[in-house]
Amino acid sequence: MKAITKSGAAGTQKVVYDQVDSTFVGGVHVDPKTNFSTPGIIPAGTPIKRTTAGNEYEIEQTNFDNADIIGLTQEDLKIDDYVLANIVVAGTCRIQALEATTKAGVPDLKKVLPRISFY
Repeated sequence: MKAITKSGAAGTQKVVYDQVDSTFVGGVHVDPKTNFSTPGIIPAGTPIKRTTAGNEYEIEQTNFDNADIIGLTQEDLKIDDYVLANIVVAGTCRIQALEATTKAGVPDLKKVLPRISFY
């Protein structure tokens, strides 16, 4: 056990979901062209929408009443070339743990994502 070491800064991660009932099967590849408060990270609870082409997915940060939103990201994701994201479509979400832009859109998200309970 003496050979085991940890490196890097320690930190905490917000718990966004109390319960996840259902996810988008197999996840989706997300095109990450958006800037967030933490560079290089797509935060948990970020709304993901289907593009007009229908076979690609991208982040929605402004129009939260968009019917093309399929769900919210399940965990924080490191941005690389083409991100594979687990998408929550049913569960219980903590509003306080969401990013500021997503918090503001919760009333609209409740209409678009009725299977996710926000508290």
